[in-house]
Amino acid sequence: LLLLLKKKNSLFFVEYKIWIVLMLKWEFDYLNQYLQNPSKLKSTVKKFFTITSIFINLSKSNWLNNIEKKKSLLDKWYRTKKAFDFMWNKTTKGRFQKLSEKGIEPRVKQVVKMLPKNFLKNSSILDSGCGTGRYIRMYQKYQPKNIFGLDIGEKIILKNIKKFKKNKNITFVKGNIKNLKFPNNKFDFINSTGVLHHSEESMSKLIQEHSRVLKVNGYMFVFIVSSSGGLRFDLWRFCRELLKNVPIKVTYNYLIDKISPLRIQAFLDHSYGEYQIISRKKFEEILKKNFSSFRRVKGILGCDCTPELYKKDKFFKSRFGEGDLRYLCKK
Repeated sequence: LLLLLKKKNSLFFVEYKIWIVLMLKWEFDYLNQYLQNPSKLKSTVKKFFTITSIFINLSKSNWLNNIEKKKSLLDKWYRTKKAFDFMWNKTTKGRFQKLSEKGIEPRVKQVVKMLPKNFLKNSSILDSGCGTGRYIRMYQKYQPKNIFGLDIGEKIILKNIKKFKKNKNITFVKGNIKNLKFPNNKFDFINSTGVLHHSEESMSKLIQEHSRVLKVNGYMFVFIVSSSGGLRFDLWRFCRELLKNVPIKVTYNYLIDKISPLRIQAFLDHSYGEYQIISRKKFEEILKKNFSSFRRVKGILGCDCTPELYKKDKFFKSRFGEGDLRYLCKK
């Protein structure tokens, strides 16, 4: 299917690629919701292959306008950085930011419950890869002394400064997670959710750098997606390859009036954000070298994909491989 569509960049095929990604991703999510066999997705791919062959033959017979859209050929990691700075400011406006915050609130409560009582009160917190400040808003409720939000996105940082201007104990810093602009042993708590796997820097160096700025007896909550096995990761990789030549703005503008912005966020995240490849075993080895202890965080049903949440799912491994890697680590 990828080979058939590789050089097809007319407006018709650009929009067609977007719909293929949408249909496959949503069918995968539907099968997951009802714990059905994810291999059912293969029949859908075969149907798309047949339909695509028909469309290509029709294009050769002048049924379609073959004027090509401008291609988007960027280094995959640079593309990732640009994509997140673009998408987060677009898909979490107004009430959708509040809905997004509501979705992560039980996740934060779960982590806080695992910390020593009142640990966050008067603490210094770093949200590493803060995005639009969803987690900052949640952790702020626990009365920390200060919170630092770090992100590589220039537009994200500027909007956050404006959005949180009344909060004097919140500071935003533009920077890269692989080289934190903070001294050793500065923070009591670090939050890193769904960020480290989007960097080209080795996971070992990323964890070491975050441990460096964490105080002794401080805690770090870290969440990444394991890329070891499972159809989910293969599907996301297919989505990125299929839309490699489609600019993110084209995809966003095409979908914005059709589906919920929060669904667009997930679509863009998996289709334009590159992922590091790492197994649970390797990741835990890295954590062991940098922290005195760590515990798995099972996550929240309906939001996260961990073995602890899907004990009744006989297709878990074929669906998610090792699943989400979520840990609370103590230095």
